[in-house]
Amino acid sequence: MKYVIGLDLGSTAVKGVAIDETGEIMSVERETIDFGQATRQSVYELPPDDYVRLVCSLLGKLVDKRHVLASMAWVTASGNLILLDKQGRALAPMMSWLDTRPLDGSIDQELAAIPASKVYRTVGWPLAPQFPLGRLLWIRKNHPELLHHAHRICMNNDYLGHYLTGIWALDYSTATTFYLYDQQKRTISSEQLALAGVSSEQISPLLPSGARLGPLKAEICRRYDLDRGAAPHVVLGCFDHPGAARAIGLRTLSQLMFSCGTSWVGCMLLPDRETGLQRRLLIDPFTSSSGGNWFGMFSEAGLGRQFDNWVSELLARFGLGSSLDFGLFDQLASRADGNRVPIVDPAQQRLDDALYAQLDGAYSRQAIARAVLEGVVFSFKLLMQTKGLSIDSVDEIFLVGGPTESSLWPQIIADSFERPVFMRFGQTAGAVGAALMAAEGIGMPLELQGGTKTVVPDPARFDQLRHRFTRFCKLRQT
Repeated sequence: MKYVIGLDLGSTAVKGVAIDETGEIMSVERETIDFGQATRQSVYELPPDDYVRLVCSLLGKLVDKRHVLASMAWVTASGNLILLDKQGRALAPMMSWLDTRPLDGSIDQELAAIPASKVYRTVGWPLAPQFPLGRLLWIRKNHPELLHHAHRICMNNDYLGHYLTGIWALDYSTATTFYLYDQQKRTISSEQLALAGVSSEQISPLLPSGARLGPLKAEICRRYDLDRGAAPHVVLGCFDHPGAARAIGLRTLSQLMFSCGTSWVGCMLLPDRETGLQRRLLIDPFTSSSGGNWFGMFSEAGLGRQFDNWVSELLARFGLGSSLDFGLFDQLASRADGNRVPIVDPAQQRLDDALYAQLDGAYSRQAIARAVLEGVVFSFKLLMQTKGLSIDSVDEIFLVGGPTESSLWPQIIADSFERPVFMRFGQTAGAVGAALMAAEGIGMPLELQGGTKTVVPDPARFDQLRHRFTRFCKLRQT
C-alpha cells in the first residue's frame, strides 16, 4: 500500500503524520526543538545540522517499511535564517524568528529608513525585525564578517529541501516570511534585495506550493531502506497555518480558523489580496496562483508561550509540581464555579507575588485556572476588535492546535464568540495539511478519514462572558 508523510515544522516542535492511500492516519510522531539555555537571553538558535538530524529522526519514526512511501511535504513556521559558505557549511547557527536580538536597538536607524508601507504591499507582511530582512540588517551591523562570507542565504525549509533532494527552491507561501520576494508577482524583488544588501544568486528560486521539488537523494533512500527505483518525491508545502486550513477544509469567507500554538493566529479566506492589505492582515498566497483565494492572518504573537508561563507558575505555587502539566491544569479549570471567576490577562500581566496573593486570597484554585483560559480567549477577542474584524460575518469557527485537547477551552471559545466550534485533527492539522499537499503533488487522490467534533455554544453563558470580557478590556486599558 502507498502512503504519504506530512511534517509540521513548528517554532518549538516538529510533528509528523503518515497517511495511507485510503486516508487513514497510520502514525503520529513529535520531536521537541531544544534551543538550550541561551533562550534566557532571548537567543533562539540551533546548528542547522542539529535541526536536520531532529527532522530526520522524526522522519525515521514515520517511515513504514511494510508499505511504499510515495511522497512527502512539510508546512513550516518559516522565517528562520541560515547562512552558508561556498562549501555549503553553516557560518553560524540557524537563527529562529523567536530570537529577539534584532530588537536590541542597534538597527533602529536602519529600520526607520525602510519604507514600511511599501514593504508591506510588496511582501504581504508588515515589517518585523526578527524575520530575515531585519535579521540580515542586524547581522550586517553586528557581525558583518558573516555576510562577507555568505554564499547562500536560506531558511530552514529550503535548507531541508536541499539536504533531502539536492535542489534549492522555496514555495510561494513560505517565501513571504523571507521578505525578499514580491508576493503578488511571485518573483524575487530587486528592491527588497537592495534593502537587505544581498543578491538574487544567494537565495532560492520560487515554485508553487504543491509543486514537486524532486526525488529523495540516493543516500537518503538507503538510510531509510527505501526503493531508489521509485524514490519518493518531496513536494513543496506552505506556511504552517494555511497548511492546517487545507486539512480542516476552510472553504468559505464566513469561516474563521483559530490556530493555537506558540502564537495564537486567526485565519480566514480573502476575496482578494487588497482586502487583506486594507485590514492590515498577514497575507498568504494560499491557492491564488491557481485562481483560488488569498488567505489572511492576524496574530497574538507569543500568546501560547505566555499561557505556558502562567500554567507552570501556578502549578508550582499550588504545590502541584513545576512541569507543564496541561491535563492537570485543565482538570482544575473544569471544576471551577463558572459564576465566580477573576479577571486576569496572561498576555500582559506577570504572575508576581502580589498578584498571586490577591488572586489566592479571594478565589479558588479552580477559578484562577479557568480565569487563565478565559483571559487567553479574551485577549484574542480584543485583538479582533482592535483590527476591526467583526464576528458578525462569521458563521463557524474551526479550532486547531493545543486547545483542542482541553475539555473546557473549546467551550469557552464557543461561548465567548457565540459561535459553534469545529475541531478536526487537533494538533496534527498542519502535518495532515502537508500530507494532503504531498499526495496532490504526485496526483494521488486522498480522501481523509476521521470525523469532526462540534462544540455548541451555550446561550446561558453569553451574558456572563460578555460582562467578564468588558471587565477584561478595562483591565487591559490600565
